[in-house]
Amino acid sequence: MGKRHTETEVISRNMGMKYRASYNSDNQVEYEGWAINPASAEGDLAWQIVKHTYTSGNQTESNWANNSDDFKFSWTLKATYTYA
Repeated sequence: MGKRHTETEVISRNMGMKYRASYNSDNQVEYEGWAINPASAEGDLAWQIVKHTYTSGNQTESNWANNSDDFKFSWTLKATYTYA
């Protein structure tokens, strides 16, 4: 699956991790994801995902997928997880 127009692909050379970011309609980072293995596919259960919430243009919250910072989530399913 390719990147959508609201997503950015970055490989973090300093840490050797794969990074993804997805933006909301205000061009703010809504989701960020990291995979330890740079070869991980977006559908692999290998991602750590955080969702950012904004109020009046300011970031007010950051919550982990299903309240876990484990590397066990799928980037392609990021919108289906619970963030609280």
